[in-house]
Amino acid sequence: MNDIVFSILNGINIAFGIVAALFMIYQIGIAAFGLKPAKKCTAAVTKQHKFGIVICARNEEGVIEYLIDSLLAQDYPKEKFEIIVLADNCTDRTAQVSKEKGCIVYERFDDQKVGKGFALHWLYERMLKECPDTYDAICMFDADNIVDKGYLAAMNRQLCAGTQIAQGYRDMKNPTDNWVSGGYALYWYSLMRFYYVARNNIGLTAMCTGTGFMFRWDVMKKLGGWNTRSMCEDVEFSFRRVADGYKIILDTDAVFYDEQPTSFALSIRQRYRWAVGNIQGVLYCAGDLLKAVFKRHSLVALDVFLFSLCIPSVSFMVFSAILQLSLMIANPSALSATLPVALLSLIGGYLVMVGQGILVLLLEKKKVGPMWKGLLLYPIFVVSWAIINFVGLFYRKSVWKPIKHTKAMTIEQMEQ
Repeated sequence: MNDIVFSILNGINIAFGIVAALFMIYQIGIAAFGLKPAKKCTAAVTKQHKFGIVICARNEEGVIEYLIDSLLAQDYPKEKFEIIVLADNCTDRTAQVSKEKGCIVYERFDDQKVGKGFALHWLYERMLKECPDTYDAICMFDADNIVDKGYLAAMNRQLCAGTQIAQGYRDMKNPTDNWVSGGYALYWYSLMRFYYVARNNIGLTAMCTGTGFMFRWDVMKKLGGWNTRSMCEDVEFSFRRVADGYKIILDTDAVFYDEQPTSFALSIRQRYRWAVGNIQGVLYCAGDLLKAVFKRHSLVALDVFLFSLCIPSVSFMVFSAILQLSLMIANPSALSATLPVALLSLIGGYLVMVGQGILVLLLEKKKVGPMWKGLLLYPIFVVSWAIINFVGLFYRKSVWKPIKHTKAMTIEQMEQ
């Protein structure tokens, strides 16, 4: 390879590495505040608010009754909440099972506007017309979830504290099934601890994670309905609300459990959709976040804007790795010198990721032993996600498809 070309490519590689490193340093700096225990809401309970609990479901007859049962078992007055099931394009008994359990059921059939965002827009448009003043707040769940008995009481305390939007604590139904579900579990535990807890501890904002979150009904009334367009409606909803001046609070006492995929192929499809949806959210909302930064001098909006650039920054790392490998192949004379460094970097990166997984399990008071499959292959899960994000940055074509859930568990089984 020509020396000049080699020098240019090497310079580009270094520049990408520096940009990625700066983002990583920022995120690690914030994450350090997650080493402290999460702040607890200590507000006095002055009112028992009325909740509408929305469950989004598509062909979930095998698991939805367990979620409904866990909600009916809440340590909260039953007259103070109603369960609303959105049966979206269902061809099974999801709607019938929900009605038999006493839920309010909305059935939607639309084979053109497919996806959770479209379904939520349809549902809230009707609720704003049919029951505009019935609820104080809405909690949202996916049908495969089950909910801890203290969830509503914790969210009610947040409402009494004046919170507008709150995210519950996502735990796992099946973290030890195999290495894929284990990788998901380590990811979500890390996100909860090193992103949400860390930011709440220093007065920044959490994000809504698609399920297990709560917002005051007044927020929806002010918006005039659900107004997202991306494939990750939760990310876009969070970006837009932060740009509007809201802060999302994490409540670690509002616990719910979520089922994780066990198929690596399925996980690639899901994470690719998330990558596309995240990028769409950035494209739709980055301008509004920057306006909030400059007009309101909002550090919260600035942090979310910087977080939104994580996918591009991760893609820089992938691009840098590909370019570095190409340079090594194109310059065999330098291979003997660079190969040992590259191998040491790979080993060091592997150990760091496994160590981070062990650390978050210890901080979250989870048993390390049963998670050995997820821990050993967690680096593969992380690196594959980086590659997926890299692909999603340049190729964005994804169709929303439902994921089949089969992990039928009661809340009592989960607690045991």
